Amino acid sequence: MPLFTLFASRDFLNWHATSSNNVKGGTKWEARMIVRYATMRRYYAHGQMMSFPEFNVEVAAVCCEPSGREVRVVHETNLLDAVLQTGLGLGQSCDGIALCGFCRVQVLEGFENLSAMGEEEHKVLASQRAGDNERLACCARIGGPVTITTDYW
Repeated sequence: MPLFTLFASRDFLNWHATSSNNVKGGTKWEARMIVRYATMRRYYAHGQMMSFPEFNVEVAAVCCEPSGREVRVVHETNLLDAVLQTGLGLGQSCDGIALCGFCRVQVLEGFENLSAMGEEEHKVLASQRAGDNERLACCARIGGPVTITTDYW
């Protein structure tokens, strides 16, 4: 389900209105009002039917070997966030600012689908004598399908 549909869907609006802690009583009434307002805003503008442009989000698959766990993420997500979404652990002590090098991963497939290596990332990998197929997960941004691994999975 595309992101914009999720936020405009009746189920999300009902959940949001009924689960909000800052709503004073009458949550079902408020949920109905939110749905009516969203529906009205979606279909009518100045008394005429509106049409919306198609909204597409490009996603890419990140596969972690040898576990085989896979996650789909939006393009330009960094590898660190993608790996954490799979539920696997990945070392980090610098909060993802390319200082420690603990988030180093080996790219098995799709190296060309990652962003270009920056100066800071190059310095850290050079100091660790990393291989040609290794990247820092906190710096590498995803632009297509990628398969990665580390020494400790």
